[in-house]
Amino acid sequence: MCGIGGIYSYKNKLESAERRIKKMSSLIEHRGPDDEGHWIQENLAFCHRRLSIIDTSRNGRQPMIHKETGNCITFNGEFYNYKTFRDRLKKLGYEFHSESDTEVLLYCLHEFGYDFIRKIKGFFAFAFWNEKEKHLLLARDAIGIKPLYYQTKKDEIIFSSEIKPILSQKENVNFNDRAILSYFRYRYNCDNESIFKDINKIPQGHYITIYEDGSTDLKCFWTPPQTFDPNIETSDLAKSLSLSVKERLVADVDIGCFLSGGIDSSSIIANMKEHNYKTHAYTFQLQGNDDESIEAKDFSSQLGFAQSFVGIAEDFDEVFKKAVLALEEPIGDSIIYPTYLLCQKASEKHKVVLSGEGADEILGGYVHHESIFQLEKIRPYLPKNLTAKALEKLKPLLKLNEILKLYPGKLGDESINRLRRYISADTNSERMGLLNSLFHPYSENKLLSPDFRDQLMKYVSPYDQFEERADIYENTLLADLHFWSADYSLLRMDRLGMAHGLEVRYPFFDTDFISQYLLYPKEKRYRRGLRKFHFRKGLENNKYLSKKQIFTKKKPFQIRPDHYFGPKYAKYLKERINSSSALDLNLIDLPSVNKLIDKQKMNLVESKQLFAILIFCIWYEEFNSNRWFNG
Repeated sequence: MCGIGGIYSYKNKLESAERRIKKMSSLIEHRGPDDEGHWIQENLAFCHRRLSIIDTSRNGRQPMIHKETGNCITFNGEFYNYKTFRDRLKKLGYEFHSESDTEVLLYCLHEFGYDFIRKIKGFFAFAFWNEKEKHLLLARDAIGIKPLYYQTKKDEIIFSSEIKPILSQKENVNFNDRAILSYFRYRYNCDNESIFKDINKIPQGHYITIYEDGSTDLKCFWTPPQTFDPNIETSDLAKSLSLSVKERLVADVDIGCFLSGGIDSSSIIANMKEHNYKTHAYTFQLQGNDDESIEAKDFSSQLGFAQSFVGIAEDFDEVFKKAVLALEEPIGDSIIYPTYLLCQKASEKHKVVLSGEGADEILGGYVHHESIFQLEKIRPYLPKNLTAKALEKLKPLLKLNEILKLYPGKLGDESINRLRRYISADTNSERMGLLNSLFHPYSENKLLSPDFRDQLMKYVSPYDQFEERADIYENTLLADLHFWSADYSLLRMDRLGMAHGLEVRYPFFDTDFISQYLLYPKEKRYRRGLRKFHFRKGLENNKYLSKKQIFTKKKPFQIRPDHYFGPKYAKYLKERINSSSALDLNLIDLPSVNKLIDKQKMNLVESKQLFAILIFCIWYEEFNSNRWFNG
């Protein structure tokens, strides 16, 4: 696990190459504090920051060069099945100078061609220079676990694991208006363009070839499943997860685990025990009924594992600022707060941890998944022009209270309005976008300025590309894997983990597991008031999990800043937002924001909206400055 970067000039000699590449490398030192390497040619420069996990000796240093061919690679990630191909290459006459997976990949790309990328089990972002063909290859793993950004100019391309190294090569900053609209709509930027103008992301499951004349060729090597294998059983699910956990225990360093007390992380740690792996669990402590740390403590003690706990920090402003700086693209969700602190704690003893992230995306565990499942039972039978008043009267007959307590009931007074628009919508993509929106253009909430609300109304949602399937539930799962997973969950975990030199691995984000279970019949997912029922049934034979653990309803993991930080948070909100230079953008209706902050009690969506505005203000102040640039 590392950080990579580079510059390729396809027209002229690369001027000031050493200075430029070292500047880029210095900005991702946190991703690889163990070692640093550079490779500089006439028109090409690579940098690499190393977090030593497999072959921790100097033999695993990067960038790595194939002496016979002149090919070079700078690699960020893990190649779990590398030993299989190492044996195969040995039989073909290859000699190895390290025990690293990077050297295996370097030779495989030469021997088997770029189609080999689809055979990699693991996650990655890498750059590969093909000396014979004189072109550069940039690749990103199937799910988008590892980030890879790039910017093309008229005579060069700059790439990096993070955005700041690319900014260091620019003379000024320009923001991407569409990405800002996406942020306010969904709390994150769900697009292949970054929030910085002209800086793009390699799409997950793709690689791009950059040729000598500057032309490019983008190719897809993996797509999510489009069908379901009816022969797959719930018992197979447990076996698939066990194998995925085992693959992610490949390392030359100790591996820890995040443990919340819920079934997702508990199943991971139970599988680690089954594989005779002794781990150390890290748990975040909440307050009140949402806290699962007692269950987590009991479980880790039962398995004989050590455990560390992390709680609310006093200086929340400092945590917010550090998290935003690490994220680079704003995520307007307070979960960034516990994630940052948990990663910080785990990094004190570990370089690698396993996480249950991804279970809800793949297995249909989020509240909007169940909401769609329930809503679609009644929507086809309702007239599209139902008024909010009529819906209120129909509540008892349609048992709407049962649905509204899921979602959008969490939206307070806006719930009936959103439900009415869900029923009247013409397309699946419109319904999906409605349920996933924080600031929806039809909202009665006036926290955004009228001009910006008009822009939001015209925003074309990326969810439109998932309209082709008739089943909105399947559309939603595919869209969540494409957007939410890569641009929200995984971006958050990568940045906040690597900010502390911590690699996070995800057994649920495994391509085989996803191919088997993403489109598993939805009717089997919800039983006895439980989500992911098929997953729970599959775990019944795990001797380390009790029936109570398996079939206990999930508690929501969320930090409401207005609850957890008390009155000082309201004062902080007002001071931070009212003094922010982001107000110059005319996106926010300040009087409405201040009125809401002064409100004695706010509902969940209002709390989330204020936090999203706060994070945008912090982000804008951090990155709308010249301290990142050459100029």
